[in-house]
Amino acid sequence: MINMTKIASYKNALKLGIGVFAFGLVISVGVALGVKNKNEQYINKTLDDVSKQVSSNITNRLQLYQYGLRSARGIIFTEGVDGMSRAKFIKYSQTRDLDNEFPGARGFGFIRRVSLADEFEFLAQAKADD
Repeated sequence: MINMTKIASYKNALKLGIGVFAFGLVISVGVALGVKNKNEQYINKTLDDVSKQVSSNITNRLQLYQYGLRSARGIIFTEGVDGMSRAKFIKYSQTRDLDNEFPGARGFGFIRRVSLADEFEFLAQAKADD
């Protein structure tokens, strides 16, 4: 016959094993959730910081271009709209170091509004200005 105390000790050992396993499982789930929350906070903070930096960089770059446009506007006001020629604008633009002063800019220009009635005369004058 099987000894009843031996069976009782096996049952107690099984209960203890299941209890330790369940306790470890609860602790593991709690730690995993804590790590998940910390990771989400870290990711959100990092993305927020990077977004602010990118936004600041874009704003700074646009301000640089704004300075270039204002400078070009100054030469146009100095010469007058009708006195501005392609040669004068090129001469002015050669005084600027676009690559260093305005990184990423491909250039600055001046666009003159021309009425439909004056288009032919304007095109002829522009061709002569080359």
